[in-house]
Amino acid sequence: MKYLKLIVALLAFNSASAQIVSEGFENASVFAVSSTGILSGYLSGNSAAADRPATSPFAVAGTYAYGVNNGTTTIISEIYDTRCYTSLALTMRLAAFSLGVTTNGVDATDNVIVSISTDGGLTYAAILTVQGPVANNAYWAYTATGVATVAYPATATFAPAATGSRTVDGYSTLSITSLPATASLVVKIVAKNNAATELWTIDDFKITGTVSMGGSAPATGPSGITFSQIGCNAFLVSWTNGNGSNDLVAVKSGSAVTGAPVNGTGYAVLNTGNALFGQGNILNAAEYVVYNSSGGSVLIYGLNASTTYYISIWESNCYNYKAAGLTGNVTTTACSLCPQMNSVLIDGCNVTCPNEGQTEMAFFNSGSYSIPVNTNTIKYYFDQVINPPTQSYSEGIVSMPATITAMNTAGGCGSLFVDASTLGYIPPASTFLILTSAFCASDYNFANLCGLAPIYVVFTTSQNWNTSGNYTNNSCPSPNNKYFFADFSEAGITCVHYYYYDACLVLAGNGAYVTYPNTQTTNTTPAATMPPSAYGAGGSCTPPIVLPINLISFTAKHTYAYEAELNFVTAREENVKTFIISKSYDSVSYTKVAEQKGRNQSTQFNYVAYDKIESREQAVIYYRLEEEDFNGAKKIVGNCLLELKSVKEILITSSGDELNVVTPLDIKYIEIYTADGRVLNTITGNENYLQYKIDLTDYSKGFYIVSITDVLGKTTVKKVIR
Repeated sequence: MKYLKLIVALLAFNSASAQIVSEGFENASVFAVSSTGILSGYLSGNSAAADRPATSPFAVAGTYAYGVNNGTTTIISEIYDTRCYTSLALTMRLAAFSLGVTTNGVDATDNVIVSISTDGGLTYAAILTVQGPVANNAYWAYTATGVATVAYPATATFAPAATGSRTVDGYSTLSITSLPATASLVVKIVAKNNAATELWTIDDFKITGTVSMGGSAPATGPSGITFSQIGCNAFLVSWTNGNGSNDLVAVKSGSAVTGAPVNGTGYAVLNTGNALFGQGNILNAAEYVVYNSSGGSVLIYGLNASTTYYISIWESNCYNYKAAGLTGNVTTTACSLCPQMNSVLIDGCNVTCPNEGQTEMAFFNSGSYSIPVNTNTIKYYFDQVINPPTQSYSEGIVSMPATITAMNTAGGCGSLFVDASTLGYIPPASTFLILTSAFCASDYNFANLCGLAPIYVVFTTSQNWNTSGNYTNNSCPSPNNKYFFADFSEAGITCVHYYYYDACLVLAGNGAYVTYPNTQTTNTTPAATMPPSAYGAGGSCTPPIVLPINLISFTAKHTYAYEAELNFVTAREENVKTFIISKSYDSVSYTKVAEQKGRNQSTQFNYVAYDKIESREQAVIYYRLEEEDFNGAKKIVGNCLLELKSVKEILITSSGDELNVVTPLDIKYIEIYTADGRVLNTITGNENYLQYKIDLTDYSKGFYIVSITDVLGKTTVKKVIR
């Protein structure tokens, strides 16, 4: 999994000092990073000879640092529980470069601001600021000896005294001491400059502290272990907290956890609501600590499909553990359903909202997978011309609590929408949205989506999300194809899907959308880009219904010459009234042939229906599967086809114990003779049957004569072998 880089460098310790977190920006980060910088990103190597300072490393440790150039970057850490530590301190490294010229550098308006939150990121206090000098144009490498330090909650601003190369007052080390002991510590770094020749680089972020032992071990341990949101790579384990300060969770694959935490020993603090299995501290062989906090639940990811995992949970008072642990086990599912795009609102509503581009939305389903939410794991591309598209719409994922509140108010049904970045992940089998961080909710009626709650929302600060509108509609003549590309491979999910729509076919009016068949079972390629299943009508500011069904398969096969058997398999049905199967001989005009009542269960269910084939002269029959919810909303969720071979004469085949007869018209009877002319069996024809299957298990081995007489009096004779 390329995106996985454990931010907690802490190994199990008994010493007084501990490193709680270490972030090196090694070409990826689990921190939330959003940027408007033109060249911002992960940098490696050295500055050029024409830069100032020249030929100096961009990274102080490892290979990469994070660079900010000609814009603003916001970096937000995960949530840390620091209540079991004293002498808490934050350090990070900073360098400033002049790119390509000897006369530029950071100015008084260029700064790096480090802020602290004690409430999980709801509010922040700016503590330490480093900026350029009043005289402008200063630069320094990591070898500069300036240290900018302040004790929380005091504030301080540091700037070089003069221009040019700075050594003593080039502030290459930033430090905040006396950090608070809190369950919800978050650090925010905002770096800003305003010229293409200016560059900040940030590296080697750390938080350290001294372990503080609690009092006696808790009297009451955790209870009531449950498992939910079970997918093929993750599951959520929940429990009721005891009376301690923390709960430690350890996980093992294939057998029970046998180790136990040692009193006075600290373990990895990874408190973002989700935890990576297979890295971090080990209690015993292959028994990994994945959580050590007070939340009462944790999503464990990085798992193998169809595998049983065993969990043990211990209550503690700052590393003084209750001896008895709470245990349980759960088995992950198969990875049968890929994450997939369900629909895209092409023509956003902007009656009161300022711009159409701020109201467009793309709906997805996570399938069998849990998807960690950070910039590297969700890749969403769109392009007007290129297939597959290259223009990213998903970089810079951020939390937007105020917008979530506005969306839930517009829905009027409680917590319909959940901020995926704040939560840290999207659960398996869940609907999620990708929106611009400037999303405007005031023009929408979200009430029709209430049955889908919760819907997880991913907000992106992408500069490619144009305010005037990103997608094209009513642009004719046809075809005028536009392309989407959804890629989750950086999250270890190998599903890659490509989509298109014809801009000429998008209906006019605010609220026009396209939907895609909910197959989710296989990857596609650029040569097999998925077409829309429907073009939704415009003129409404009610978003498209994304019905909560995962369709595993939809197939058609012959059972008799003039009959087709239709099979479809679903998982996680909710609010499904009816499935409707329709057919077409031209893929344009469809006629309903069958209905099946929805089962509305979370487990897999197999449906079977039958269709009478009116003509064998057609080459192909197209079948379409629709889903109707209890509010009357419908959506096409699958398509399949049945290839027909024209039957001009009677076909007789045998396969061991079975004789198959397929006829182009009704027959009077079928007779089976021995080689010497004795009649063994006579089967009378049925006008409803054009295919017959005759059991031969009671016949001895040998040769037999089959004689078939049709309604026109024609007789066909064939010798078969049993």
